[in-house]
Amino acid sequence: MKIVVAAEGPTLKSPVASKLGEARFFVFRSRQPGEVEAHKNPARGAGQGAVVKSLEELARLKPQVLVTGFCPPWVEKSLTQLDIKVVNGFRGTVEEAFTGAGRGPVQDAPEQKEVTWAGALAMTGRQLSGMLPVFVGIVLLMGMLREIVTPQALEFLFKGPPLTDGIWGAVAGSVVTGQPLNSYVIADQMLRQNVSLVGVTALMATWVNVGVVQLPLEIKAMGLKFALLRNSLGFFLSLAIAWCMGALHLAWPWSM
Repeated sequence: MKIVVAAEGPTLKSPVASKLGEARFFVFRSRQPGEVEAHKNPARGAGQGAVVKSLEELARLKPQVLVTGFCPPWVEKSLTQLDIKVVNGFRGTVEEAFTGAGRGPVQDAPEQKEVTWAGALAMTGRQLSGMLPVFVGIVLLMGMLREIVTPQALEFLFKGPPLTDGIWGAVAGSVVTGQPLNSYVIADQMLRQNVSLVGVTALMATWVNVGVVQLPLEIKAMGLKFALLRNSLGFFLSLAIAWCMGALHLAWPWSM
């Protein structure tokens, strides 16, 4: 039976992560006796897409059991649909998780220690360090967009009336799903190059509400009907929001 432990570190002595989304590693037994393998959790610093990235990694690892400190009920339901049993509420080390996971969650786990100022500062520091690559990526993205995305290219794509601009923006946002912060940078550059507000709004809305790239995993985890319905509603509602923004801007113009 393959057991994966959401852990703070890559060794047997590492503590089990208190939350699935905050785990630094997914640890499992190696084929070599007494050894373990550890894969970094791609959800670290992934923002809004953290849960999807964790599900993708767990679907790739294909464990029978996942041990963690806390897993949200809706995530646990998705993992169960992937035939992954979730052992929730576990406290201890990775080694203890391997020996106790088959018996289910620990019922009499000790209460969590009171968070101290030092612990809170350390946690904040870890969160900021996890966000640092995102901020660096945004700065690099801004410079890249200024050089690559020319006014001529944007004018060619968003050259029509608001109706078609909204559709093009929604299609682009659905395909290039990513960090919400990145969409703000891209939207700012597009507005500076005189792209219509409708196209920019449609791109930003679908960027975070529609995910063509993650659709296969969403279908596997949530079901075909739910995934298609959610993405379709997200696409058309994003278009409606974009066109409403365009209408409001025409009725009450404001500077951008």
